[in-house]
Amino acid sequence: PFKSKRIPTSLPKGKQKAFIKLELANLILDKLPNAQWKLLFALARWGGVRVPSEPARLKWSDIDWETNRITIHSPKTEHFEGHEKRVIPIFPELMRPLQDAWDAAEEGEPMVLPFLQHVTGAALRKPLMKAIQDAGETPWEKLWVALRATRDTELRETFPVHVVEAWLGHEDRVAKRNYTQITDEHFRVAATGENKAAQKAAQQGRATNAQG
Repeated sequence: PFKSKRIPTSLPKGKQKAFIKLELANLILDKLPNAQWKLLFALARWGGVRVPSEPARLKWSDIDWETNRITIHSPKTEHFEGHEKRVIPIFPELMRPLQDAWDAAEEGEPMVLPFLQHVTGAALRKPLMKAIQDAGETPWEKLWVALRATRDTELRETFPVHVVEAWLGHEDRVAKRNYTQITDEHFRVAATGENKAAQKAAQQGRATNAQG
């Protein structure tokens, strides 16, 4: 049984296995050069967008401030019916970068991140790597993909799978292969029993409500 060298395809790709914690993400955000760069990073880390294709298409008309939603146009999946675009929340972490980018935008500019119209994906690496290094961290592999993977893993802790799929625009099987991660926090919670305590408290709360 040990002769087979086949590696299960469901395993996440190693080079994409970097979980960018909140504290580090905020440090990197502070080191980025301007409002557009900060928003691009925030959209990747907290919006889970595909960089550069999705933010490059983002227009101010896609931002619905009243309902706190953003319409994301996806070139990667637009050839599949019903997958041309998706809608994500304006997560709390996105509100300040969005507002700062709006305040800094030139009057009449339709694009949220116009600088992306003139750069290649490769040109987006150097400024981000510098910000990571300035934050005291060593740059990881798959710089932008790791940010999207981090958000996927985080959202699954709070929201049902079908919700995360709709927000990030990929199926669960794709996420398991490319994005989802086991973090230090998972080990910590498991070792301390915090999750069991939370479950017990929830069960007691439901029982109290039922009695009432």
